Amino acid sequence: MNAGERGRTAVSPGYLAALALILTAGVLLIALSYYNDNKYTWPGKRAAYGVLLEPAPAGTPPLRFLAEGWEFYQYRQLTPDDFAREAPVPDAYVYLNQYGGFELGDPTASPHGTATYRLNIFPEGPRAQYALELPEIFSAYRLWINGTLMAECGADGLRAETFNGAVSFSAQERIEIVVAVYDASHFYSGMVYPPAFGGAQEVNAYLTSRIVLRAVVCAAALLVGLLQLVTGLYTRRYTDSVLYVLLCLSFVGYICYPLVHSLAVIGVKGWYMFENFSYFASLLLLMLLQRRICGISGRASVLLAALGGVACAASLIVPGLLMGSSLAWMTAYSRIVAVYKLWVACYLVAGAAWALRRGRLYSHAMLAGLCLYALALFAGFVLPEYEPALFGWPTELAGFLLVLLLGGILIRETLAVYLENRALQENILRQGQLLDLQGRRYETLREGIEAAKAAHHDLRHHLNALGELSRGGIEGVRQYLRDYAVSLPDEEELQLCLNPAADALLHYYRTRALREGIAVELDVGLPPGLPVPDADLGVLFGNCLENALEACMRQEAGEARYIRLKAGVVQSSLVVVVRNSHNQKLRYRGRRLLSSKRADAQGIGLESITALAARYGGEASFNPDGTDFVSRIILPLGGAETGDDTGQPPHIPAVKPGDSTI
Repeated sequence: MNAGERGRTAVSPGYLAALALILTAGVLLIALSYYNDNKYTWPGKRAAYGVLLEPAPAGTPPLRFLAEGWEFYQYRQLTPDDFAREAPVPDAYVYLNQYGGFELGDPTASPHGTATYRLNIFPEGPRAQYALELPEIFSAYRLWINGTLMAECGADGLRAETFNGAVSFSAQERIEIVVAVYDASHFYSGMVYPPAFGGAQEVNAYLTSRIVLRAVVCAAALLVGLLQLVTGLYTRRYTDSVLYVLLCLSFVGYICYPLVHSLAVIGVKGWYMFENFSYFASLLLLMLLQRRICGISGRASVLLAALGGVACAASLIVPGLLMGSSLAWMTAYSRIVAVYKLWVACYLVAGAAWALRRGRLYSHAMLAGLCLYALALFAGFVLPEYEPALFGWPTELAGFLLVLLLGGILIRETLAVYLENRALQENILRQGQLLDLQGRRYETLREGIEAAKAAHHDLRHHLNALGELSRGGIEGVRQYLRDYAVSLPDEEELQLCLNPAADALLHYYRTRALREGIAVELDVGLPPGLPVPDADLGVLFGNCLENALEACMRQEAGEARYIRLKAGVVQSSLVVVVRNSHNQKLRYRGRRLLSSKRADAQGIGLESITALAARYGGEASFNPDGTDFVSRIILPLGGAETGDDTGQPPHIPAVKPGDSTI
């Protein structure tokens, strides 16, 4: 992708104000999510010291998240029978995710092994139907509710597996939840994510909403990626399309865990490495796409991208080596990963700011999107006790917006290149047509010159013949002149314009129009040295006259059909006005006139003329005027000398079908 550059430019205060507003909105949304979509701040009673007192609900039991007050039994596998026989003393009362493993904050203790979590809930009111969510629990566990084994995962042979689901049960007065966990090697051990608890209907509705929202986000990312892939392949922009599709796939691979874990039992180690790799791959692809979109080059950017590739490879290898290692090694790896994420965020923001300072195309949008992503990443590090309940982590939401932003930029760039290529093909076609017309016009002029030479050569013979005939009387001379007049051409080819390119086009379309019975009026004053390439004149006059001719030919028989064209140089600008009859109903989208032949799109001819006018810094308008359709085009010529020999444009009178002269 070739990014446009306009040199070093000053950043406008308006953009800085808009960027500050976007970041402020991002901070407010993150704060809103923290206080309203956080399992740790969810409304309701809190458990303490292993007990949750649940007041009688007005209707069905409300949704709760059991995040706090769990009894924790370190390195002990207990069952409800153990609690019935005796009263084991818990080693601590914890909130979930307080520690990464079973070490209870002791850096010398092992984060792996066995542990048991226990919570007693005392609901008031009659017997009710409850449900308890089973989030990812690492890595093998058994769940009992009121002494009944309700679920187990990986417990047979202590396999490291995880699964998202829920169990339903009926209870009154007391609900005892016991979770016995075993983990040998995962980065997290035991219960990390607070489970949802409440009425069966409320819990099931929550889980369904969560899965549907995540499915919509994944489907949208894949759909945008597919759209970019199709447009990229059609326009042969393979590199951008492949990079963006890989970004969409890596993003989906990173955020689809609720869907995957809800559909099947998944091995912990392999899936964690896949998620980890997907996230690091998304960071690398962001750097590569930013490099192409913002036009960042140089050895430093290549080295940084190579470092991103090394990080992706390390994300597949290092976690497998460290799983089961000491707490110190896993903590060190986590800190290195955090530093790398912050470094990538700073690099992306700095690269977008560099591109903005140099006026690169799309740098405004890139900087805003990357600042939001960096803000979300930073929030994930500084917000305490944060676990989104429904909408996902800030980095996931900001990443989704960034994926959509990049997709919009790439699709827009692809369509712009497609339109530019199509206009180029149209220009090549017009230029070829113009060369052909000029060739025909040259051949006509050459034949006229040859005929004039022959007539000059024969003039002496005609004079001799007339002299001899005059001796026999005037009647013989008259008959001779009548016979000579019959041998002359019926129509004299006159020059319509002093500019050869425009003259050839005018002759071609004038002939076609007269052949169709369309009246033509031309008033063209263009000098031969006009500082406009012949190809541009071909695009301008060819498209204008082609559209006018097609509009006239679509009229009903008996309607007045005409084309009136005026062109000349006015105050160092080429001005062209074409007025033609029409009877079609015009369709608009906003202020853009839509084609009568292409559904919901502007005509190719109008697009070419508009692009040509924009390239010259001029303007083009196409509007109805009663029964007429008027095209006005102004092309500034930069103050070039454009006068002809007379200083006045020639006037070509109206031509009606059947006229033998122009």
